[in-house]
Parts: sequence; structure tokens; C-alpha cells
Amino acid sequence: AKLKLDLFVKSLKSGAMLGDALGDDDQSVSGDSMSEWRSCDQIDNGSPSTSPPFWDTDGEDDDPGPCPSNLFGRHTWRIQNFSKEKKREMKSEPFEAGGFKWYILVYPQGCDVSNHLSLFLCVADHDKLLPGWSQFAQFTIAVGNLDPKKVKYSDTLHKFWKKEHDWGWKKFMELSKIQDGFLVNDVLEIIAQVQVIREKVDRPFRCLERPYRRELLRVYMTNIEQIYRRFVEEHRSKLSNLIEDKMRWSGFCAFWLAIDTSTRYRMSREKSDVILKIIVKHFFVEKEVTSTLVMDSLHTGLKALEHQCRGKKGW
Repeated sequence: AKLKLDLFVKSLKSGAMLGDALGDDDQSVSGDSMSEWRSCDQIDNGSPSTSPPFWDTDGEDDDPGPCPSNLFGRHTWRIQNFSKEKKREMKSEPFEAGGFKWYILVYPQGCDVSNHLSLFLCVADHDKLLPGWSQFAQFTIAVGNLDPKKVKYSDTLHKFWKKEHDWGWKKFMELSKIQDGFLVNDVLEIIAQVQVIREKVDRPFRCLERPYRRELLRVYMTNIEQIYRRFVEEHRSKLSNLIEDKMRWSGFCAFWLAIDTSTRYRMSREKSDVILKIIVKHFFVEKEVTSTLVMDSLHTGLKALEHQCRGKKGW
């Protein structure tokens, strides 16, 4: 099977819906710097309001494995008498997501930092994990607030393994802000959303269950558009530089016109499985919180492209 490069670009546009008014910075961030104030109002009514309809559908998938909705878990932990808590660290009850047990780890007075609340997601029974075990998971941890617009959220993507079985934020929030609506009757509410990801290396894959994807999309859509914009602009720039170099361009044109049509045809095409592996390697970046949304976008674009090309010669 062959896949034309122009069809690949079409796939990107089908998945990404590139915008015209984009900024210059296309890098998403993760870790402590991703800890942010994201309100429920932003989730429900946030920009962009014109999200493409394909984001709200999971589409067809011929993969026989479990779908993202079966690999998603949510857990709410309410810590009573938080202001009186003297323990250095506290663990929530284990909960399940994606066939694994997880728990929330909190340091009420900070982990290796002072005057901060530290929060982490941990793999339960990590001491029993077999050597070589690893699992990608995207997760969001939030601290509830009396005012829904002040709920504190943080998102990240991490590959858990035996020696890195916990991940989160040492400086999730300043302790001085806890009294600003986060403690209600001295109860601190912590919510974790965990999406286990069945990664692939040979083609774009579906990552997120629909409501969680919709929530993240409200926050990161502009970042996704910028990632695609940069990819297209970089390759366009390389072509422009080649054309502007008159000596190299004239030499290439002479070479291109000198070869036979069959050879020219083969050189302008590449096997689809080769291109798809390159796509995954380029766009699925560990610890980049937008990688899962990009994969969902590419997966949808690829499925649409396959549907259009099904039965056509050359696919």
C-alpha cells in the first residue's frame, strides 16, 4: 500500500483544522509549570466554541482492544480536618483506572519544599511490579473550591515504570491560598482523573475518552493548532529554501526531468506504514500534555482518509 505525501497533509488538516490566527509559541508545557487555575466555567464555556464536531465522536476503530472510555478512572478524596493534619504525607484509598490500581499522595506541608501543597499520582503496589513494566497515563489532579471558578487544576502525561511509579507537583499550590475557598468546613477535596493509554508505534492511536478529551481540548486547542502550524511551516520553509537556491534547484530540476516516469512516480511516494510510524514518533512526545490530543486528532484524520480512499487504487 502506498500513501501520497499530499494525502498525508490532507490527513493532518482533517485532524487538526488549522486556524489562521495563531501565535508563535507552539510548545506545550508540563510538570510544575503546568499547574494552573482552570475554572469549571472555562471547561463548560471555554474557547474555542467552534470545536470541530469530530472531537465529540470516537469514530470507528478496528482495534479489538479496550477503548479509552474503559481505560479511564476518576476518584474524589475528601480529607477531613485538614488544617489539623500533622502527618508528613497522606495516601488516598486505592482506585482503579485502565486495569491498574492508583492512589493520590499528598504532602500537606510540602515535599522537599516549604509553604506549598504537594500532590502526586502513584501506582499502587509498585513494589510488586515486574521488571520492564511501564504504562503511559495522562492525568489531571484538581483541588476543589467553594467557588467553581477557582478550582485548581494540573494536567500532565507520564510514562510510569518501576523506578518512576509516582508523578506530580511539589509546588501544586501555595499553602497561603488554601483558606481562599479551598477548605470547606475544614475539608479539602482532591479529584483525580486518570486516562491509561494503549500506545502504538506503527500508527496514530486513540487516547482519551470523550468527556475528558473535551475538557482538555477547551484548554489546549490553540497549542495543538500551533504544533501543526509549526510542522507545516517548517517543511514549507525547507522547500522554499531549496527553490530559492538557484544552483541546487536547477540541478534538482535537471535530475528530475532526466529520470523516467516510473522512477519519478516511485520516488514521490512512500509506504503508508513507514509514514505512519514517523508521524507517531514525531508527534507523541513523552511529558507533553498535548500529545494525546494530537494523537486523537491524527487518528480521526487517518480514519477519515482511509474511508475516502477505501477501494481506490493506490491505497
